Amino acid sequence: MHVTPADPGELVIPRGVLQLPQRLVVDDDRAIDIAWSDWETVEDRHVAHGIAEALRLMARVSDQQGGPAACNIEMLNMGEAPIELRELAWTLIVEKPTGIAVDPDDVARSSDPWDFNLAWETLACGSDERHLCVEYGDSVLRIGSPDFRTFGDGLIRCEPHAYGDSRIRISWHRVEPHWDYHGLFSTRPLNGLWINEGQTRSATILMACEDVPLERRVTCPARPDTDAIARTFPLMLLAEGRCDERVGRAVDTAERYRVRQGEYADLYAGGYDFRNGRQIELHVCRAEYGEFLLHEYLRRGDADLWRRVIAYAERFQQTAVNRSAHRQRGGAVRGRYGDNQTAHPIRSMRGAAFFWDMAELVGRSDFRETALGIADYLVRTFPWHNARQGAAVRDLMYLHDRTGDERYLDASIRIVERLSRAQRTSGGWYEYWDEDFEAFEYDPPNHHGGQWTAASTLKPEMASYNVNGMVDAMRIEPLRSRADLIPGIEEVVRRAADWLLEVQRPEGGWPFPAPDSRGIYGYGLTLDAAAMIKAGIHFQNDAYLASGRRALDYAFDLLDTIGHVPAVIGVEDVEPTECSMTWFYAIEALAALDVQSF
Repeated sequence: MHVTPADPGELVIPRGVLQLPQRLVVDDDRAIDIAWSDWETVEDRHVAHGIAEALRLMARVSDQQGGPAACNIEMLNMGEAPIELRELAWTLIVEKPTGIAVDPDDVARSSDPWDFNLAWETLACGSDERHLCVEYGDSVLRIGSPDFRTFGDGLIRCEPHAYGDSRIRISWHRVEPHWDYHGLFSTRPLNGLWINEGQTRSATILMACEDVPLERRVTCPARPDTDAIARTFPLMLLAEGRCDERVGRAVDTAERYRVRQGEYADLYAGGYDFRNGRQIELHVCRAEYGEFLLHEYLRRGDADLWRRVIAYAERFQQTAVNRSAHRQRGGAVRGRYGDNQTAHPIRSMRGAAFFWDMAELVGRSDFRETALGIADYLVRTFPWHNARQGAAVRDLMYLHDRTGDERYLDASIRIVERLSRAQRTSGGWYEYWDEDFEAFEYDPPNHHGGQWTAASTLKPEMASYNVNGMVDAMRIEPLRSRADLIPGIEEVVRRAADWLLEVQRPEGGWPFPAPDSRGIYGYGLTLDAAAMIKAGIHFQNDAYLASGRRALDYAFDLLDTIGHVPAVIGVEDVEPTECSMTWFYAIEALAALDVQSF
């Protein structure tokens, strides 16, 4: 369907006009006007920018060849204070139709729309193609959106446009607003949609006059050949063939964590609680999940995997990355706690490489900006007092290789130097340390993994993060040719791998949260496996390789016998839970095993 830009904030469509949102209602029902720029054409899209106090809006409209016109708005909160969005609506002002209906199953119809309200539940259930059909005799205007099903929110309202005007007004709300049947009933949701500092929310509307699917087309990029993949995505573990068929089971098992509806739709939850039958920790904020799926797509060329990857990247960028210009927090990935409100160094250790690679593959500048923003946050923040920071060396050195920016190398050197000083004679690290690199004391003690911990423990998990991150960094240039660019990195990794070998349990897992704990760390079982397999390849050490294989076998044995890998094995109250991380890192560990096999 053809749409034509007109005045700022307005598009001409068949039978009428589509107005971009002209105001927002926020917080305690305070209205803010939106000032829209003139339209400009960027590649094959019409683009306009809007400002509403701290919110920055961007509207993009495209006529999809052989498909519907797609209109999308993104709202970015550039302020420090969170904003509660209560109302944002597209408005279609069109000629009076002969009737309107919800198609294709005709669940609601009106021949004279006056107070025609459609809640999101009506449009989200039933057929995937459910949409509003505006009828004009032999012709129709079809309007739909994936937002109702995706976010579980919104409303459509159809009513007369104005007194003495035969046209009708269709308001298409991203967030369910205050609404009513005039003079009869009125309702107002208790809560709106929160947009935290640097967070982005989106809204989409699709329109067509033809009988075409009302869906946003996802173009699968051409899969590069093997040589091009090796050059363009050097962090990817790429073997000449696939030896271990368990990777398919890992990918399929990870799917049970995909969030199907809500503001975190298309991301993956942190865990599943089998006792209560629900996903938990929807805001886990792990960018590596998207990266592992991207690598698996590049290995297979599976279009369905690509749809998951691009959806993950877009939603992660919107909800989990602080895209503001804040001097300290800008660019950071948010923490897993507090519902994505806090910039966090641990979650920011991964993400820069993923978004850089996504930008390379699809040519999107916003992904490139996100990659650089995360990396710059790491430079400002690291080193610090948490043991797992060696994971950040991976993405920093990758961005150093891609950009030539010496700041990323300098930060990596500082991180490894700090880790070398904090590493215990055994080869492990306290999870957090004080100014003397001794165990940080908790006041009050923590309840962690089925036991009280008065001070930070020597967690094997910390060593696994560090081994994974630093070995990955040594697989790519410039460290691949000159490991001495970061003094001591190989020795730090070797000592950590030796310690992991020493404290591994006979079953194949590692103790949690301390070497003498009764629990076995199912949560990071395959993270540990990946670390040992990568260390085995790097150092050509068969004992490391055997350790990693034993851990993988243990994970799949548990999947076969009880249907999941408990977050902490041997701690009764936690055993009915499983973490998504187990199966995403299984994809990585199995890919490393394939590389070793060739």
